[in-house]
Amino acid sequence: MSNIPEPPIRITQLVTPAMADALQAAAPAQWEQIITSALHTQIATLPSFYRGGHAPAPLTTDELQRADDLCAYRMPLVNGTARDMGLPYDWYFGASDGHIGERAPWYIVQRIDFSSTLVRAFRQTGDRRYLDALRNYYLDYVAQYWVDGPHLPPRDNWLCTAARCGEISTSLTDPEVLTAFSGADFLAIFRAVDHMLTGLIPNLALGSNWRVHELASILRVALSFPFLRQAERWQALAVNGLNEEFAIQIRDDGSHEELAIHYGAGTWLAFAALHALAAQRPDIGLRFDPDKMERALVYVLSACKPFGLAAAIGDDYGSRTPAMLDGVSAPHRQGTPPAWDRMVRQGAAWLARAGDSPTAAFILHGTPEPAWQSRHHRNSGYLFLRDGWQPEALYAGLNMGYYANCHCHYGLLGLEIAGLGREFIVDPGCSALDAREINQNFARTRAHSTLCVDGLDQQVAAPVTPSRLVLGAQYDFAVGVYKGGYVAGNPFGPGCTSAGRFTSAFSGTHFRHLLFVKGSYWMLFDALTTQPGHCAETRLQFLPTAITALPQGGYSTGWAAANLALLPLQWDGWTHDVVQGMTDPIEGWMPGPQKTLLPAPVYKATCPTGDGPCWHGSLLFPYPGATPPALTITALVTDAGFGYRIDAPAFTDYLFLSNSWNPRDIVLDAIRTDAPCLHLRLVDGQPTQAFTCEGTYLTVNGTRMFAAPGTMLAREWTNGAHGPAIRTYQPRWQG
Repeated sequence: MSNIPEPPIRITQLVTPAMADALQAAAPAQWEQIITSALHTQIATLPSFYRGGHAPAPLTTDELQRADDLCAYRMPLVNGTARDMGLPYDWYFGASDGHIGERAPWYIVQRIDFSSTLVRAFRQTGDRRYLDALRNYYLDYVAQYWVDGPHLPPRDNWLCTAARCGEISTSLTDPEVLTAFSGADFLAIFRAVDHMLTGLIPNLALGSNWRVHELASILRVALSFPFLRQAERWQALAVNGLNEEFAIQIRDDGSHEELAIHYGAGTWLAFAALHALAAQRPDIGLRFDPDKMERALVYVLSACKPFGLAAAIGDDYGSRTPAMLDGVSAPHRQGTPPAWDRMVRQGAAWLARAGDSPTAAFILHGTPEPAWQSRHHRNSGYLFLRDGWQPEALYAGLNMGYYANCHCHYGLLGLEIAGLGREFIVDPGCSALDAREINQNFARTRAHSTLCVDGLDQQVAAPVTPSRLVLGAQYDFAVGVYKGGYVAGNPFGPGCTSAGRFTSAFSGTHFRHLLFVKGSYWMLFDALTTQPGHCAETRLQFLPTAITALPQGGYSTGWAAANLALLPLQWDGWTHDVVQGMTDPIEGWMPGPQKTLLPAPVYKATCPTGDGPCWHGSLLFPYPGATPPALTITALVTDAGFGYRIDAPAFTDYLFLSNSWNPRDIVLDAIRTDAPCLHLRLVDGQPTQAFTCEGTYLTVNGTRMFAAPGTMLAREWTNGAHGPAIRTYQPRWQG
C-alpha cells in the first residue's frame, strides 16, 4: 500500500443524500454493511450476464500461473510505491521505449484487465489470497493516482481510464468479491472512480471505437453504483451517446466506420452486449436498430474464413496461434462445425439473448446454414467469397474499399486465400503499434498481397472502384480499380497515419481481376498502367512454410496436407522469386504469438513499366495432399487477350480474359465467343459448366450454348440432370 497521506473523503459530495445520511449516521465500522447491502440490491437488478461472477470458464494452467504470479508479487506503480516484482513490468507496461517488443503475460496492466483472472482463480480454488491480491491492487492504484482529483497519470490515456472503471465496477457486482473490501476501501474506490469519470467526460473521444468503449464503461459504472451522486447524469450521458454512436458508426451494411475487421468487430461487440442488456432492461433507454444489429453479425460472419478465423484485410490485427502458424486450421476437424472467432461467437450469444437471430442460431448451433455464401459489403467495399460453410470450403477476401485512417493499412485490392481448412495467401496484419520500423512496415502496401510501384505506397484519398462484380451460384467474378497512384514519404505511423506525409507522388492505375471457380480454384490477373521507367511489383504473402518451385513453373506450399499451387498464366517480362525475413528492404514477415516476428515467404514479381500496361496472371490451385496436381497449362494465343487451356485429370478448362474489355470474336480450340471473360469446363469432352461476362454468344464444337445479341450480361451455363440451364447477372456493381 502507498504511504502517501490521503485527504478525507467528502461523503456528501460523493454519494446521494440518502446514502450520505445513512453513512454519516453510522459508525465507520458499519459502512461496509451499508455499502454492500446497497450493492447487493443493485446487483439483483442487473441481468446475470452483465454483472461479475457469471459462469466463468475454468482457467487454463497458464492462466492459473498468472494468477499465482499476481499474488506472489506486487506489480510496481510507476514510481515503485508497491513491492517490486523483480521483473520489468509496471502499471503502464509496454508504453515506454524500454519495454518495446516485450509483453506482460497479463497484458495492458493499466486497464486492470487481470481482475477477472484473479476472480476466476478464487472461484476455481476457493483460495482467498486471490481476492486479497485483487483488493490490494485496486487500493494501491486508487491511493496513488486518483486521490485529489482527475489528474491523468503519465503514460496513461482516457481509454484506459474508462476500461479501468469498467473492470472495477464489474468486479464489484460480484457478491463474493465484495467480501474482500472494507467500507473505507469502498469509499476510496468510489472516490477514485468519481475522479476518473470527472476527468474522462470532458475528454471523451470524438468518435471511433474509443468513444464507444468509453461511453460503455461510463454506463456500466452508473448502473453498478447508482448511489454515487453523479450516477444519474452519467447514465443519461452514456445512453444518449451510445444511441447516437450506433446510428453513426455502424453503417447500413453492418460494417464499422473504421473498416478494420478486428477493431470494427470489437466495437460492434460492445453494442451487441448493450443490445442484450436493453432487451432485459428497456428502462435504461438504449435503442439500437435490431435489423442493423443482425446485419452487423452477418458482416463479421461474412469476414470469417470457413474454419472460423476472422479476415485481416484492412486491419492492424494479425496475431495467429502457434497451431495456425503451423498450418493446423481445420484438416483435423473435418465434418465438425467451424471454431468461429471469439468475437463472432460472443456477438452471436448477445444477439441470441436479445431475440430471434437466424445468423446467431447458425453460429451457435451450426444450423441452418445461411442461404448466402459470397457477399460484397457496399459501405466497407470488402468482398468475401466462399463456396460453402464447412471448414474445408474455399474462401477469398478482396479489399475493394478505401483507407479509413485509424488502424487501416495501405492494402487496397489486397487478397486473402484460404481453403481445405488452411490459410494460404494472407494479409499479415500488424505486430504492434510501437515505432520500430519493422512494425511500421506492416501497414505498407508492400507488406500486403497486392501490387505497388517501386516499393512505394498507395495514397489515402483514392478508394477502389468495383467496375464488375458477379456473385453467382458456381462462379464469382470481380474487377476492382485503384487509380490513386503511389507515393514516397512516411505512409505510416504508430497505429494511425497523419495527413501531409507525401514527399513525392506519381500516377498509376491498378486493375485486379479475380475469377472464383467454386469448388476448384481462382484466376488472378493484375494490370498496372503508369509512367515508363518504374518497377511494378506484385506480391503474395504466405504463412511461414516451405515454398517449392514447380518443374512446370510456379510454386507450391509445403504443408504435409492441404496446399496451394501458384501457377503462371501471364508472367512474360516479369522477374519472380520467393523471399522471406528480409531487412533491406523489410519484407517477408508475419506477426507471431506474443508479438514475435516470424520470417514468412512472399512471392515477389517485378516488371519494368513501359508505355503499355504490365499484366501479371496466376492460377491459384488448392489441392488436398502433399503432391502438386498434374496440370498442364497451354497458352492459346490471341491478340484480344489471354487464353489458356488447363488439362487436369478430372477435367479440361478453358480460360480467357480480354486485355481491353472490348467484346471481340475469339477462337480457343473449338470455342467461339465474344465474351471479354470466359470460363468453360469439359468433362470427358462434354461441356458441363461455363461462365461469360458481357458476351452475347458462346458455341462449343459448333453447338450453340447461348445466343443473346445486344444483352451485355454475365451468364452461368450449367448442364445438369434436367438439361442445360442459364442464369443471368448484371455484371456491373450497382450502388
